[in-house]
Amino acid sequence: MVAMLLGLLVAMIFHALTLHRTMDAVSEINRPCPGALVWLTFFPLLGALWYLAYIILLSTAIQKDMALRGVQDNGQLPLAIALVVCWVLSLVPFINAVSWMALLVIWIIYWVKMAEYRRRLAG
Repeated sequence: MVAMLLGLLVAMIFHALTLHRTMDAVSEINRPCPGALVWLTFFPLLGALWYLAYIILLSTAIQKDMALRGVQDNGQLPLAIALVVCWVLSLVPFINAVSWMALLVIWIIYWVKMAEYRRRLAG
């Protein structure tokens, strides 16, 4: 059990690092907040709400940055919204058993997509 929680913590740290670097790769004119603010998600209670806001802000910033480059891209905003919805549903009794599985899958997909955007924005 301890190993599983430790593994989850390590995954969360690397996820936050990816989001931090991706936000930093967005041009300053489209960046709504510094990338380092993602680390506020590790604060109890308010951190969870900040995470939900941060992923929406990040996807919107990517969408604006891509538009500035002349590329039509949604910045994975629908995926970020799905992640927020699954996260909220995971708090509802009985629904949470199913939503946790969907949350995990969407979380991983979002993580991979943000890493791809970081590479695209940096290069």
